Amino acid sequence: MKKTILTCDRCKREVDHLYDGKASLQVHQLIAEWCLDCCRDIEPQEPSPTLEDMMREVVREIVREEIGEN
Repeated sequence: MKKTILTCDRCKREVDHLYDGKASLQVHQLIAEWCLDCCRDIEPQEPSPTLEDMMREVVREIVREEIGEN
């Protein structure tokens, strides 16, 4: 009898299923097999708003209030 043990290339845990994970290092791109948890950890997240973005939103809100009052 043969037994296949799948191990995540990122966290090294034994898992039932692996997915293609991609990690970019400068110009080189590595392809590895990762577990679902590791794939979720690296999912793109929305970037935090910059100070400039927050200031623009405050100005827009002030303008909306001023236009609405007149």
